[in-house]
Amino acid sequence: MKKAAIVLAVFMFASPLGAEEEQWVSPSPVDRAGPESSPARRALAAGLVSAGIASFGLTVGTFAWWKDQGYSGWGWEDSGLFGENTYAGGSDKAGHIYVCYTTSKGMRQVYEWLGTSRRSAVALSAGYTFLVSTAVEVIDGFTPNAFEWHDVVANAIGLSFFLAGEAVPAIDALFGLRIGYFPSPDFVESRSNRLELLGYLLDDYSGMIFFLDLKPAGLEQAFGVSPGPARYFTFGIAYGTSGYWPGDPIKRRNLGFHVSLNVSEIAGRMFGTERKSANAFSTFTRYYALPFTTVLYHRDLNHGDAAINFGVADRFQYSLSE
Repeated sequence: MKKAAIVLAVFMFASPLGAEEEQWVSPSPVDRAGPESSPARRALAAGLVSAGIASFGLTVGTFAWWKDQGYSGWGWEDSGLFGENTYAGGSDKAGHIYVCYTTSKGMRQVYEWLGTSRRSAVALSAGYTFLVSTAVEVIDGFTPNAFEWHDVVANAIGLSFFLAGEAVPAIDALFGLRIGYFPSPDFVESRSNRLELLGYLLDDYSGMIFFLDLKPAGLEQAFGVSPGPARYFTFGIAYGTSGYWPGDPIKRRNLGFHVSLNVSEIAGRMFGTERKSANAFSTFTRYYALPFTTVLYHRDLNHGDAAINFGVADRFQYSLSE
């Protein structure tokens, strides 16, 4: 996720400016921008904020990776998608999907906060995510990493998932993406300065699990049907790798099914959404899976081994293989 990490940094920087749409009622453009606001002023504000956030992310990327690698002539790289012999076993591609999905959601909230309409905010956030993620790949094309067109495909999948949820609200209510991350034991061993540590952390695939969730809680919003106690759980598919990066002789690609606590829904029910701190926590856990809130059955696609995992990548699990 080395290229996607820059976009992730952008999202992390932007996300505090807004909260998830299901828990936050957008004020009108007049409420946000004042009575003297105009389309031209809102467009200028959106442009300046976009440029500022993008510059922040690209600056982080420059000092974290590109500066030390150096620049060279244009190169192409066929890195593959989720194959056994790929760079990260596919976790990097899952990361690109997740990052573009969450970046689009975060930037849509930023543009709404600046006073643009929902439709305009969706278009602007999609354009922002596409341009910045593609720019990162193009810059990579002039480094030893080279331009990886599979990364562009993964970016497009994440962006398409966001757009599908905006076009069909039921999709957004019922489905979502989360990442579970708990640092792998050696994630700090080969990095010294803080920016390099950031780059390494965001590439620490052995500590990551990616979740595609089906959320029964969304039934009420989408169709007016109460899911009962099922609202406090999510179900779906999980994928993660270990041994690819950081490197290890035993490489695993773990694919499975999960049942997780819907921490976001539980927090919203317990603490409400009026307080900013409670709202922020509920929003955060909508996209991040807390350790030990999941029961996951997965099978290693490389070796055929099966295990029950409890939400920490390739650790704290019970092997089902002899």
